[in-house]
Amino acid sequence: MRKSKESSGALQSVAPACPAPRFMMLLLAGVISMFTLAGNPRSDEPVIRFGMVTDVHYADATARGGRHYKQSLPKMIEFIDAMNREEVAFVIQLGDLVDGVSGYDGIRNDLQKIVAEYNRFNGPRYHALGNHCLDRLTKTDLRDLLGTPLHEDGGSYYSFVQNDILFLVLDACFRSDGTPYAKGNFKWTDAYIPKTQLAWLESTLAAHQGRALVFLHHELSSDDHYNVSNADQVRKILQKSGKIAAVFSGHRHTGGHQTIDGILYYTLRGLVQGDDNAYATVDIKADGTIRIAGTGRAESVKVDSKSACSP
Repeated sequence: MRKSKESSGALQSVAPACPAPRFMMLLLAGVISMFTLAGNPRSDEPVIRFGMVTDVHYADATARGGRHYKQSLPKMIEFIDAMNREEVAFVIQLGDLVDGVSGYDGIRNDLQKIVAEYNRFNGPRYHALGNHCLDRLTKTDLRDLLGTPLHEDGGSYYSFVQNDILFLVLDACFRSDGTPYAKGNFKWTDAYIPKTQLAWLESTLAAHQGRALVFLHHELSSDDHYNVSNADQVRKILQKSGKIAAVFSGHRHTGGHQTIDGILYYTLRGLVQGDDNAYATVDIKADGTIRIAGTGRAESVKVDSKSACSP
């Protein structure tokens, strides 16, 4: 696999807080199970590499407020071309694939155009739902247009396993009273994960014997209106499991990252902003190291397992 083009900024190393002993044991168990037949792997070789993008906000509309809507189409083409060249395991977009400024009639055409480019990736393609996708549409519409699942509680959350790693895609597109977002019936500052989804998250983590990563549109790590309102409940489940290596989100177009209780929380910068692109590839390595290689405005970050405390 080719190396990703780095962003102009230097690669930042993050030393996570001491993880729970169980998490380190799971890291080792995962590596052993994946490479028993392959001999001794190099610790710097990725167990898996995937690509991610967020806040594409495509619309056939004039730029406004720093959002270059029409440019999102060629930026998406660039992203998919790069991911196909690198032969990453999968790609995921973290929400707000379209903006909604085109109105009820235009948003479906916008979605079809941008999804057609996204679907050129030669491998599995995943979606997390964002608030702007639901300005004019419902989750039923998005199920039909994107293939995202839809549960009885109105949530489009799901999981998949690849290379023995559990990937969880959460849906915080709910009002604090538990009502699912639909056709603009919400405030973008009010995001929530209902009890049924929390129960699903806890049970899915309990059933998996290995590492896990989380994706969602909204943040779980901030203390402002970009955050899920009950983020503390979600983080408690993630920390208790002892299995989470990182949480990836969008929503905040300026991006950012931090570690909380040994878990990396990384917010990818929005693709729609400005002239330069923004996307990233993520390597999960055999020794537990996480390396995020940003392209364009996307931030590059490395969490080195060697800097973590021993169990």
